[in-house]
Amino acid sequence: MKGFLLKKKSKKGFTLVELVIVVAVLAIIAGIAIPTVHNVIGDANQAADATNAQSIELAIKTFAAEKAAGTDVPTISSTKLTDLLSAYGVNLDLTDLKESSKYYYYDSTSGKVTVGTSGGEKLTNDATFTLENFKIVIDGDGKT
Repeated sequence: MKGFLLKKKSKKGFTLVELVIVVAVLAIIAGIAIPTVHNVIGDANQAADATNAQSIELAIKTFAAEKAAGTDVPTISSTKLTDLLSAYGVNLDLTDLKESSKYYYYDSTSGKVTVGTSGGEKLTNDATFTLENFKIVIDGDGKT
């Protein structure tokens, strides 16, 4: 009988306190990581939109410069801005920006394309363009 009382209990599993500590540590790590990941995604979306704006601007400026120089330009089937961009390899849905409630805007004076809530002629998929004095003029509503 004496040997039976001295026999050690085998410890299997975790105690409730140990499990609570692990859950608390994981919650703290998640609380730190989730906002950081959210910020990184937002920064990546801004960078993607800015890069697309630069691509749009480059296609517009290239077309105008090639017309001014009298060189061959790609055949564009209409005056839709999306056709001009496609001719230069920029295939975008102009209303599908990564940052919601923002649009691409074109300033015909400076020739700049920006991303924001204002700043010139809003670029939409229905936008049309004309070439005046080798400068692109865009009608953002597509109504010419």
